[in-house]
Amino acid sequence: MEKIIPKTFKRMGAKVEKQYKRYFVLSRWPDIVGEIAARHVHPQGIEFAKLILYAPDATWRQEVQMMSGVVLQRINNLAGERLVKEIFFTGYGKERPLKEAEQADNQNKAKPAKPDFVVDGNAKKENLTGEEMSFIKEQCQKLEDEGLQKQFQRILMSHRKFNHLKERYNWHKCADCGALCPPEKERCSICSAKAQEATREQIRAFLRESPWARYQEIKETISCTPDMVTRERTIMVQSLARKLELKDFAKLEAKTLTMLYRSMPPEYLTDEIVLTTMYTLRDNLAKPLEFKPIKRYDYIRNGKQQLAAMREKEKRNVLTLRR
Repeated sequence: MEKIIPKTFKRMGAKVEKQYKRYFVLSRWPDIVGEIAARHVHPQGIEFAKLILYAPDATWRQEVQMMSGVVLQRINNLAGERLVKEIFFTGYGKERPLKEAEQADNQNKAKPAKPDFVVDGNAKKENLTGEEMSFIKEQCQKLEDEGLQKQFQRILMSHRKFNHLKERYNWHKCADCGALCPPEKERCSICSAKAQEATREQIRAFLRESPWARYQEIKETISCTPDMVTRERTIMVQSLARKLELKDFAKLEAKTLTMLYRSMPPEYLTDEIVLTTMYTLRDNLAKPLEFKPIKRYDYIRNGKQQLAAMREKEKRNVLTLRR
């Protein structure tokens, strides 16, 4: 279905395909900003490459504004193109209704979680078989010191009893190492971390080969999430941006940096685009967005006329949302 539906909308024309991508991206809003932020900041639509958001709380508006670069990157990765260029907050909007599953999840989170079993009490009640006891004694006899033998025997017995208790609560063997892990997980914590690191390394290798690749292209080869792709892309961008200077805009590393940051294929690159990208990135690294001074003429270039035009545009956006 993931392949058939996008191809179907693509055949229906560019306008229908873009509308489908807008709805698809908005439906994944909790994946883009996280479940907690999605409960306080509600997407209203995408118009003229602007993501229109509504948040009754100013704190959450500021929170999303500070992470706007990451949000835009994730949206464009999901869409497979530069669908959104900026974020716009409106004073009018509707809150996203919680689904039944989310409401039930919230109620479950409010209740204190009960442990599946009590280790100290229940594990001691477990019984070991004769074969297990003989195996434990055989292992302990390899030690020369009697005190160490007794301590080692207690440890092995506790370990075996604990494993029996886990098996009674449907714990199963890890798919990689064979250690027991909870029923809801496929691998133990150590093997899960190794698997995630291997996936990240695959993403980094893919981006080194094709720096302009978006999430839609990467997920066809590698099983990953948008967050994983965005994280690895951000790390690679920051690493390259720290090494290069503005005078290095003609180097291959500078072009790679631009392709990574803008998801732009090499045939569209120009010296001006590379230089602008490097300047923007180095400026952001030197001064975080929240500490940059606001310049009046970045917003009001022609005085009162520009301000009136901005207000008129906001009114049109509000009327569009109401309709």
